[in-house]
Amino acid sequence: MVPNLNQKVLRDVSVLRETLLDVYSQGKREYVLNYWAEDINGNKIFYNHRFLLTCNEFGNVCALSIIKDSTKLHELDAEGMQNELEQYAFFDPITNGYNYIKFKAKLVEQNLPGFIVSLDIHSFKIINSICGVTKGDEVIRHIWDCILKVINLENNDLAAHINADHYIIFIPGDKEEELIGTLKGLSLSLLIISVDLDVPEIHPYYGISRWNPEKKIEMAYSEAITAKHNAKYLQNMNYAFFNEEDTLRLIHEKRVIDSFETALAKKEFEIWFQPKFSPKNKKLVGAEALVRWRTEDGKLMKPDEFIPIFERNNMIRALDEYIFRNVCHQQKRWQLEGKSIVPISVNLSRASLYYKGIAEQYQRIAEISEIRTEFVPIEITESATV
Repeated sequence: MVPNLNQKVLRDVSVLRETLLDVYSQGKREYVLNYWAEDINGNKIFYNHRFLLTCNEFGNVCALSIIKDSTKLHELDAEGMQNELEQYAFFDPITNGYNYIKFKAKLVEQNLPGFIVSLDIHSFKIINSICGVTKGDEVIRHIWDCILKVINLENNDLAAHINADHYIIFIPGDKEEELIGTLKGLSLSLLIISVDLDVPEIHPYYGISRWNPEKKIEMAYSEAITAKHNAKYLQNMNYAFFNEEDTLRLIHEKRVIDSFETALAKKEFEIWFQPKFSPKNKKLVGAEALVRWRTEDGKLMKPDEFIPIFERNNMIRALDEYIFRNVCHQQKRWQLEGKSIVPISVNLSRASLYYKGIAEQYQRIAEISEIRTEFVPIEITESATV
């Protein structure tokens, strides 16, 4: 093909000449242009224009110009690229099923009320740790296959893999009994995976939220996640429906978490001492340090209102250290005042035990406070021991 030098890309031949010379001076021997143009009939053509550069015997730089009509190939590439982009945008790379974006789009398209279910697997990290990530991905695919077999796609049921062991399911309708039956069937089918793949048993738990087209999907999914966290700790069932009390609890937890750093800085956490007496002579032989939170309004917050929250959010370590440090300082003050001190035990939360060198760290705190460690013994709970 002979190019029309009046085309926009090649209109300024002098600029093209300088460009080719510059390319050759850089040690490159090829220059490629891709551009749309029109033939004499007004048909659009996509040109692939290659310049092969060389130097002749007289030292002149020469260019061999090769032009191809790549219109059909370009259209196929564009279509393939579009398909590839859609695959990345809407489909999960592990399961090849819908991802969350596609799930939301289909849910809006169907415009049906029903239940949104958030699904997780108990201790899935153990599978990755023991069996490896490759086996973990295989388990994720098998879980997905089980979900597709249990739900009814012809009845507008939907599902998607979010990430890791997290899935989302939509079941249209308003009958809770049918939904629970579906989830029980899914739980049973998941048990077979452990036998087929030789992995620890798969135990799912579900959070359920009601959804209608007037409600934001993100809000309903967030509610389902909240309910799922409640279901995780239930003894007699593995599912929970979202209710408004969960919202109030979430608001409370958010306030507690947001206030933690400020409360530490303002020393709102009070150390109370529960005495220990000898049953033989009724003499004081020790005490146990208890923590109470006196908020800015002067009210006392009980430990069971904030300790579990801090344990879940890994804040408890800082509170444990705060209590221990303050007990050490108090013991030292009493000692300097000439008082006879007794051991005051400090409870260490289960979460703190996961950190390396925790005993050495508390030993250093005691040493800095110049208090012997027998006066600040550390206690752990029965559940932590187990």
